[in-house]
Amino acid sequence: MIRAKYIILLIIIIIAMLIGLIICYFVHNNYGIKKNIIKVVIRKIGCGDISPKEGIYIFNNTIGAATITLNATACSDYEFYYWCINNSIIRRETPITLKVNGNTTVEAVFKRAYFYVRFNGNGPIIINGTFIRPPYIIRYKDKVSFKVSISPFIEGNVLYRPIGVMVNNTLYNSTFFLYLSRENLTIYAVYEQESLEEGILITSNHANFAFINGKTIRLPTVLKKGVLHGNWSVYLNETHSWWLGWYAVAYRNGTIKYYSYYKYPAVTLNKEMKQVEIHYVLGLRGLPYVRRIWYFPPYSWNHSGDLWTCYAKLKDHKLIFYNFTNPEIRPVIVDVFLEFDWNVSGIWLWWRSYGGIVVGGWEHVATFNYCFRRFHSNQYIMKLEGIVQNPNMEHILYINETCAKLSDGRFARGVFKLGFYAITRDLSDERLLPLPEMKGRYGIFMRFGWDVRWEDGETVVVEIRILGVNP
Repeated sequence: MIRAKYIILLIIIIIAMLIGLIICYFVHNNYGIKKNIIKVVIRKIGCGDISPKEGIYIFNNTIGAATITLNATACSDYEFYYWCINNSIIRRETPITLKVNGNTTVEAVFKRAYFYVRFNGNGPIIINGTFIRPPYIIRYKDKVSFKVSISPFIEGNVLYRPIGVMVNNTLYNSTFFLYLSRENLTIYAVYEQESLEEGILITSNHANFAFINGKTIRLPTVLKKGVLHGNWSVYLNETHSWWLGWYAVAYRNGTIKYYSYYKYPAVTLNKEMKQVEIHYVLGLRGLPYVRRIWYFPPYSWNHSGDLWTCYAKLKDHKLIFYNFTNPEIRPVIVDVFLEFDWNVSGIWLWWRSYGGIVVGGWEHVATFNYCFRRFHSNQYIMKLEGIVQNPNMEHILYINETCAKLSDGRFARGVFKLGFYAITRDLSDERLLPLPEMKGRYGIFMRFGWDVRWEDGETVVVEIRILGVNP
């Protein structure tokens, strides 16, 4: 009986243990629901911080998907680009929350967004027309382009003369363009230094070269002696050139003198000189020193062609009027303005006419009139009337605001009569045409052909040339 009780108790214990094992099994396995063990690999490409940090993360005891929140912060000069999940781009924003059901690789991708161009050297660099002094840094994104050059400059008693610009071990000695795309670059300006203490500084307002004793030199430079001269013209474009006007010489005693290229083609350097500037003025390629020609129709009176019948052309650096086509019209008149560049206040004018027969006496044979004036005023500063009995002659005149004389310094006598008087324009006259506006520059007004006639088969030709200018 007792033995039967123990057997029944043992059976009960075994059954209880079995029930316990069954309960433990179901509890351990979520009552039959399968658990996931998920491995998540987190890493980054490029420069930045991510959360969670790079590493391998195991998610177990998880029912279904695992949830993870990701955040990315780019380094300086970088931008967060996108999240890459199992080699597929899924998001471009941050932070994000992901649910993963299995092993997953997450990559935070950063890209370089900003790049640097560093400028160094022992002198300034001109970037897109702006002077900068190194060291200087430009920060850019994606793409950038530069026009780079260097220029001579003076600091204290030292002339800094450019040698070139070093870029990636290549020396450029002139203006060049750079086109950069997502790259860093260092540009170095190279100058050589020259003392001004004992030498003479040679510069020019438009030329980068000159001649000393017949040899070409780069400007600016420092010299001590020799015969200096510039080139007569420096090409600018299809219509204009720079023409050598004068040498401006600054002496060590503080005085400044100007030597017209027409009178002094070269300058002999001496120890009394401190600086020589070779000064160029703007002029037409076909007519040196003349910035612009104003004619067609006459600008003094609106003759509507009644008194003005001829043609004009540029040839051999001269302005030539020819084919006065209507000999029945008397007087025949040509009006012309010659406009000059800034700082020009005196000119040497070469003039001649030929092929005609003069009629009338002294007071009726004025072949030309001159008015040297500033064009922003309605008042002529001076009128010069030249009367020539025989037009088949050449003349060289020097004319400025207050003076007109022959090239040898004498006032004209005999067959060449000069008259001086101021005239104003009657603005109420309906025939009056507006004067061209030159914004303060000087010009010369000329009228040709008064009382000049010709026989059958002949014509009158008038030629003008500007030989030189004065400041």
